[in-house]
Amino acid sequence: MLNQVEVVSDQGTQIILPIGETSSGFYIEDIDGLDPVAANASSSPFGQLDGEVEQGARREKRNIILTVGLEPDYISRTVSQMRRQLYTYFMPKSKATFRFISDDMEPVSIRGTIEDLDAKLFVQDPKAVISVVNFQPDFLSLVETVINGSTTATGVDTDIVYPGSVDTGFVFQLNVNRSITGFTLNQTLPDSSQRTFQFVYPLVAGDVLTISTIAGNKYATLLRGSTQTSALAGVSPQADWLQLAPGTNKFRSSVTGAAIPYTLKYTSRYGGL
Repeated sequence: MLNQVEVVSDQGTQIILPIGETSSGFYIEDIDGLDPVAANASSSPFGQLDGEVEQGARREKRNIILTVGLEPDYISRTVSQMRRQLYTYFMPKSKATFRFISDDMEPVSIRGTIEDLDAKLFVQDPKAVISVVNFQPDFLSLVETVINGSTTATGVDTDIVYPGSVDTGFVFQLNVNRSITGFTLNQTLPDSSQRTFQFVYPLVAGDVLTISTIAGNKYATLLRGSTQTSALAGVSPQADWLQLAPGTNKFRSSVTGAAIPYTLKYTSRYGGL
């Protein structure tokens, strides 16, 4: 169950909006837009066959609408004062980070641009209706998950139980302690399908190779000494940029010889609350 919403403005100020608790003066009456957003699927006709061929699908932006109740005491806070206080957090065109705190899942956050704030003054039940546009529709965990492991010369997998509801990329960092010519990342998804990421490039002891498979921020860099360079030349053109899928993912970093330590970091993504 959702307990409260925390809003942090780009100026660093914060307001806490509890659910069902009016002592602070501001509280959540209703929230729309927390369900998974609709997908936009594209297709095209295919020759003389019936129907169409799917070309792809993507999820649209999110629109969260907060209904915030105002509970004035008419001594230290009037309705007018409370409305003006909300302006400092929800002025249209401004941006803010919204954190959702629940008792049945981990805290998550989402960035948004304030589209509209409607807070009528002369009403018996004062409230503010705030529309927020979230151009990236996923809710992100507040805590980054870090997994420490080692490469293997055998077929031993590491189980990564990913709790999110939307696929997520990760940052893989290999701390090279001996000379190698490359390695392979293997993944078996929860549906038993397999993906492979192959990297072929000479690495020596002391190198730090970092690979990001995060959508919109994919890269491969090599830190040798104090110099950082691109390592994309080592990524096979046929490589799958691996993404963790909801459920249990079997992961393996394969290289011949002694084990080499690595770190894998990811942030869980949720398509709805």
